[in-house]
Amino acid sequence: MMKLLRTLRKEFSELRNSDSFFGALIGAVGLAKRGLLPTDLADSKLARFMQAYATKIGAPDARPDRTPFASASVAWIRTGSSTEFESFMEINGDRLVKALNLFHVSAGLDESLAVGWFRQCLVKTIGTEKNVLLDGHRTRARLDDMVQLTQWFTPSWIANFLIEESIADYSEAIFLDPACGAGHLLVPALRRLVELKNRRHETDALSEILEKQLFALDVDKQLVDLAQLAIYLETRDIVGIVDLPVANIHSFDGSEESRALGSLRLGAGSQPAQFPKNFDAIAMNPPYLGHRTMPPLIRDFLKREFPNSQYDLYAAFLELGLRLLKPDGKLSAICQQSVLTIQRYESLRKTIIETADMETVAQLGSGSFATKCGEKTNTAIITVRKRGASKNNDNDVHCWQLLTKKDKITAECTGVRHLPLTSIPRADADLIAKVLPQTPFAYWAPEEILQLFATHAPISDAANGIACTNGLFTCNNKKFVERFDDIAPENRHQYVPYDKGGGYKWYRTSPLMLRWNGDGQEIRDYRIKRGQSAKFPGEQHYFKNGVTYSYIGTRGFKARLLTPNSVFDIASSAVFSEHVDIMFILGFLNSSLVRSILGVLNPTVNFQIGDIRRLPFKIPPTDIEHTVSALVERAVSIAREIETFDPDSPNFHGGISGRYDANPSESLRLHSKQCEQWALEESSIQDRLDEIIFDMYKISSSCRKKIQEDPWVSRGSDAFRKAAFSTV
Repeated sequence: MMKLLRTLRKEFSELRNSDSFFGALIGAVGLAKRGLLPTDLADSKLARFMQAYATKIGAPDARPDRTPFASASVAWIRTGSSTEFESFMEINGDRLVKALNLFHVSAGLDESLAVGWFRQCLVKTIGTEKNVLLDGHRTRARLDDMVQLTQWFTPSWIANFLIEESIADYSEAIFLDPACGAGHLLVPALRRLVELKNRRHETDALSEILEKQLFALDVDKQLVDLAQLAIYLETRDIVGIVDLPVANIHSFDGSEESRALGSLRLGAGSQPAQFPKNFDAIAMNPPYLGHRTMPPLIRDFLKREFPNSQYDLYAAFLELGLRLLKPDGKLSAICQQSVLTIQRYESLRKTIIETADMETVAQLGSGSFATKCGEKTNTAIITVRKRGASKNNDNDVHCWQLLTKKDKITAECTGVRHLPLTSIPRADADLIAKVLPQTPFAYWAPEEILQLFATHAPISDAANGIACTNGLFTCNNKKFVERFDDIAPENRHQYVPYDKGGGYKWYRTSPLMLRWNGDGQEIRDYRIKRGQSAKFPGEQHYFKNGVTYSYIGTRGFKARLLTPNSVFDIASSAVFSEHVDIMFILGFLNSSLVRSILGVLNPTVNFQIGDIRRLPFKIPPTDIEHTVSALVERAVSIAREIETFDPDSPNFHGGISGRYDANPSESLRLHSKQCEQWALEESSIQDRLDEIIFDMYKISSSCRKKIQEDPWVSRGSDAFRKAAFSTV
């Protein structure tokens, strides 16, 4: 569809800045394919285009649709057809028929949801980068930005699964999508309910569903119109031209607050007219937007009405769904995976545990939304059943992991249920939430891993003498941070090394420097102006030997030594030890056991300092501490040597040709051979380290095998090798 969009914009200049033209065109294609001509469009230039397009694709002749249902469903096309649009269609109708016909099948233009998908392609992702002041300080999103920040429609394979989960086999279910967008969940919900009523006359079934069972809301009026169109096209595919009740799909008019908060107002007791108060089935793909970016109006409302889930819109929508469910009703949602594990949603998880039973968890990882790229968007599907007054839910918790591209292709082609299923007995599922700190929903955790939390205190326990601390938040790194090679020699004395992110293993000298005039007084003053404390996070540990890691780890968790004599950023939170050798700490954090535990505590690419603090830790015997430290010393020395071949490093010692005392071809061969040796030696160190840590924690051979096969452990296992060969 993106290719069609680019083609149309290239061939028709009028379409470059007119999204409404696009919507009308794609909607008209859907009507033409079905041989439908609603009365409202009969005398428009669009009708001539529809007739020509139907002839081109071999569709049936247009049949007049004079029903009020049709008028209500397509009136927005007529309303949006300006004189300018009519003129455009009169001049370009024939060319548009040819251009669109080329993409009719490949772009799925005959689907009832085609206009919605086209709208998704039109939405330009703006992100928070748009809201940046001249000094680099990010501001909150404006209410006008919300559509572009939060609209990501649901792929069909996910939508079908959500509907199967929420409605199940209940043909009389009263269904709600509180953030319906263009109807990507409503259409499969309609199909499912019609299917379940298979013994009834289809017209009667549709009338009952549209009037009494299918409900939806959205803050965007245009999307509500698109959803109405999708429902109209879908019903015409089922029963042809008959009059039906207009679907109960509503937007929010009135005050700015009403339009901004939308469905969330239902959680505060505000109900649209003729809307049920509670529902049997709720499915949703809620908007994602963190509290640091939210407009103040929304942030303050969530803080007041949804305190347990105020940190992101999607979390508030989950809590809203719980409030709106009837006893024994089911909520199924695709949401950020972080809700399952991270600390800030502990209260929300406790609310779920107290009021409902988890029935399904499907970890999707990154890449589930084709139009929303980036590995930071890790998603999961969850289904919960609200507890009834007299029923106990003894069903197993059904769990899937779709973490590879192959898994997602299988799910897309044949459905999630065709992937390997893990069933967790209800009693075990409840126990997992109680045993693990902060009640994460970590149903894949091996029993031996769970036992570690009961046996050993967390690494941050005072008795261990180990500090896990956040790093510096300057409020404006653009102002205070420079690369080492961008600083004039005469100004070097004003800077200190600054560790900030970067997913390296064992060791990496940071190329960044922090302006540190007056022991950082300039930064303190700036923080105060931004409403922050003058005291720096973790400052008692600045310039000390420690271990850090990258806050974002798209290739899995990796720890490394801090750059000597450095300050560390919030993106490189760090660990310091008074009693245990820091090299042992580094080895422990890079062990497969710890990678597996972190996958239990927080299976995302965003590693929080709170996750590190929760790690179960056993003080090592002296001989083991020395053995591990020696292994790590060697791994660090290899990483240091590799770094000297990297031109981006402050420790660069020159290129390959000047280092091997040979001609360029031979130097390259020798260096490639050396890289292979480094990679093999580091791999051997990792294997030996894993065995020592496994033995120390008494992990069985069967559990070791399971850990080594864990995607959160195997992901990025070749990172060190890649780092070595990147210097070739």
